Amino acid sequence: MGDASFRPPSKCWRAVLPAGDARSRSFTEGAHEGSYPTISACAGTFSLKFQTSFEGITLKYFYSGTCGSFARIENARTNCAAVAQRSSGSVARVDGWVSETVDPGINYAYTRIANNLSG
Repeated sequence: MGDASFRPPSKCWRAVLPAGDARSRSFTEGAHEGSYPTISACAGTFSLKFQTSFEGITLKYFYSGTCGSFARIENARTNCAAVAQRSSGSVARVDGWVSETVDPGINYAYTRIANNLSG
């Protein structure tokens, strides 16, 4: 897993992962969109689909056919962000981004569920 050509611009980088596809809906549609992946209906349903690291910071992308997908950033400084792009390929969306920053006192963050492909 990972992409050797991926090079973030600095030690505190925003990780952009493709979360959507042609079946993505608006952010307010779908049963689980906008929820955190820890909700009881989705907890334990996600599998790791992509992972990359740079200068000790790790970015992971998780997917569940039941709930959707989310991004997680680990070993990052405060205010670094995990960002999942919700666009369908190159088609821009008004609600095209889901982002979450690392809070003081911890070194990770994860986004809300970015799409719901079966909802």
